[in-house]
Amino acid sequence: MSLTRFSPQVVKAFGLPAAEPAALLRLAAPWFALALAAHAGRGLPFPGSQIAALVVSAIAVGLFGHAWQRFAATGERPAGPVVLVLGWRAFAWAGAYQLMLGFEGAVATLLGIVLEGVANAHALAFAGTQLFQLLFGPMLLLLPHLALARRGEGKASLAEMVAAGGLAVGLGYVLVNLPFLFVTLAWADVAVQLPDGPAFTFAAGVVQYLVSFLGLAVSAGYFGLVWTELRDTVTPLAARKPE
Repeated sequence: MSLTRFSPQVVKAFGLPAAEPAALLRLAAPWFALALAAHAGRGLPFPGSQIAALVVSAIAVGLFGHAWQRFAATGERPAGPVVLVLGWRAFAWAGAYQLMLGFEGAVATLLGIVLEGVANAHALAFAGTQLFQLLFGPMLLLLPHLALARRGEGKASLAEMVAAGGLAVGLGYVLVNLPFLFVTLAWADVAVQLPDGPAFTFAAGVVQYLVSFLGLAVSAGYFGLVWTELRDTVTPLAARKPE
């Protein structure tokens, strides 16, 4: 199979937020507001405010990702001006997403430690992280499986989809992430030069969340589209006729 077999899904994932701005706004608005509220509450003078803010923010980001992934894969339009998609699948999606981000972050940190003192360590760590995403990317099909799979459909299992997608899924994951990674790094360099003060700190957070939500819309949309493609094209092992 070609490594570029999911190029149409990559292109569509980038284009969908621009093609459906109203749907994006309806699905993102409540969770973006919740994430900003959590960000603003990080400095409140009570024990655990930092941890509480991180947890609430992670939940908000995950619930948006789940809602947008379902929209990208099914095309079902939001029914009202503001949409709250809740349920155990949505919260499981949010938790799984954070676990996978944590795993990726741990690998990036480990690479930084291992390569410390090596010439061009930063570039090597960056390349190593992208290679890890290439290999790890197919595992993120778990997310649309949580969001979209239904019992009794007679479709391929998650393991069969992961095997059928192969490294092509991971390459698409790298491609949809790269632009937002570069923007995030560039904004981090700008943010540290902003004047001190709560207003500038909050403004920096707003920009970062905008980038994060848009990046998640693209990556979640990509995996939703890929999962749908694999669901419709992979023959379940139980249904295959012996040769």
